[in-house]
Amino acid sequence: MSLRVLQVLPRLSSGGVERGTLEIAKALVEDGHVAFVASSGGTLVDELRNNGGVHVLLPLHLKNPLSIFLNIFHICRIIKLHSINLIHARSRAPAWSAYFASKITGVPFVTTVHGAYGVSNRFKKLYNAVMLKGIKTIVVSKFILNYVVQNYSVNSRKLVLINRGVDIKYFNPQNVSQERILDIHNKIGICNNQSKVILLPGRFTRLKGHLYLLDMLSILQKRHTNNIDWTCIMVGDALGDHNTYVSEIKDALRSYHLEHRVKIVTTAIKDMPALYMVADIVMVPSIKPEAFGRTIIEGQAMGKVVVATTLGGVTEDAIHHGTSGFHIPVNDPLAAASILHEALLLNPKQPLEIGRVAMENVKLQYSLESMSRKTLDVYTGIHQ
Repeated sequence: MSLRVLQVLPRLSSGGVERGTLEIAKALVEDGHVAFVASSGGTLVDELRNNGGVHVLLPLHLKNPLSIFLNIFHICRIIKLHSINLIHARSRAPAWSAYFASKITGVPFVTTVHGAYGVSNRFKKLYNAVMLKGIKTIVVSKFILNYVVQNYSVNSRKLVLINRGVDIKYFNPQNVSQERILDIHNKIGICNNQSKVILLPGRFTRLKGHLYLLDMLSILQKRHTNNIDWTCIMVGDALGDHNTYVSEIKDALRSYHLEHRVKIVTTAIKDMPALYMVADIVMVPSIKPEAFGRTIIEGQAMGKVVVATTLGGVTEDAIHHGTSGFHIPVNDPLAAASILHEALLLNPKQPLEIGRVAMENVKLQYSLESMSRKTLDVYTGIHQ
């Protein structure tokens, strides 16, 4: 049976949820199915269309009750217009609309829990619960599986653990040309840079730890000179209210006198493999647990030295300290700066060996092919 799957999420801009949505849409098309994605749009819409997917523009980024209610009927219309036979929700507000649309139309409903949502009060827990109302609920890591089991009453047979994956053909250092690398140098303004590059990729949200990294860099600048010349590049989207956070980061830069060492890039960089290639160290200094930590795996797939806080879904599985990357503590910038300093002092052969070990681990545990196959198996299993 040919599947006609509608994935729903707030936006199609940069981010792990969005990237995973595109990857499953592409896998559906390659397997002879039809892939629809409903969102409020974004920088990845063209890529979806180039891969054979269909984008439907809906205001799914809005969280107010009236918008959620109206989106129910928008989704019902899409289901009928395009003969959708499965809905896959990836975020809470769109999930509520999709859930009630599935009830009205009788189309099966599947969810993916991409994060550890706050459970500080009864209302939040009720709001989150829609992500467990699917016939199947995909969880993206052991960390999220444990979070769901510990915080919600759910039939464990509904839960399916599918590690997120990366395309190891796309994220492959051998496939990135010098022209692409030079283009990235021009875009982020480090054309003549001879220093070691510390890269923090990821949207500008507080949990990503930009300010925590600045704490480390301030210590590094004061205490660990050792004639190491380094530059830090922070690259990511700054959408909506996150512009305020970017202003806070810039204020911290001035306070720490790091303006000459740290560059902030808020323009979209689509060529992520080339971006990773300009880095010597990829930082993932998250201050709150993340479901998966895609940048860890992407950086490792590109053979880079990844330095990450010991939080969330994959850090401990993907990084063996000193062998395939480095762990840093969450609330100790002094200790974290010391470990970052250690990573900067590696001799020329050590990063290559760390990168080799990391790449092998990604191939074994986090391939896109495995993730896509398991997800499509969930879809087809529902229709058998």
